[in-house]
Amino acid sequence: VSALAHTKIILHAVQNPHAQIHGILVGRYRKPTTSGATPILQIAEAFPVCHSAPTKPLLDMAFRLAEAYCKGSSIAYDNDKEEEDSSSSSSTQIVGWYTANERLDDVQLSPSALRVMGTIAAAATQQGESLPANAEPCLFLVNNNKLGEMMLGGEEGALEAYGRDARKQWQNPVPSSHFALADGSCALAKAACSIKDKKSVRLFDFEDHLHGGAEAIKDSDWLSNPTVSAFVQKS
Repeated sequence: VSALAHTKIILHAVQNPHAQIHGILVGRYRKPTTSGATPILQIAEAFPVCHSAPTKPLLDMAFRLAEAYCKGSSIAYDNDKEEEDSSSSSSTQIVGWYTANERLDDVQLSPSALRVMGTIAAAATQQGESLPANAEPCLFLVNNNKLGEMMLGGEEGALEAYGRDARKQWQNPVPSSHFALADGSCALAKAACSIKDKKSVRLFDFEDHLHGGAEAIKDSDWLSNPTVSAFVQKS
């Protein structure tokens, strides 16, 4: 998970402390070097969608805009020190969903998040041979208890990752050994700094974008969130 995507997810939760949040994960699948192994999922971006229960019209619009952005923009990946062989990875696309619950003590995956994951998985299945074998999207949950500790200076991250279980629901916890931030402790530090500067490092989601009105619509760019991107690059 890139430092940028991680910071956006954390900021989205912190800036909406009394609401559920939802957003899109964007990245690519890398073919494994070992035959039969699971593909590596690289998450480069997070697109904040809403801070309320997601509705179908909102999701349909958000997914269409996110897909168009992926096709029309160059999205950078952390630790790409040399040119990637295009045959070794998929194109940049929607690869999952992230969410946080409204209540501090609620650390369960919500039905709405699981429904959205079903939609994302169905879309991925339709791509067929364009994806590496066994490639699956991922669901992130911001653990509110861990987020609280992180805000107080804790060194443990707040994200929990889930994959598909035997019932084809995204409730299978991904072991910590299989899930990592691209910059490790640096990514955690950047997210922590953004929390302290949350008033100046303003993040907008798609819901904010729609409610901003015609005059403010350019300033509330939910896809690029340039203020957050600039903060992560500078810090």
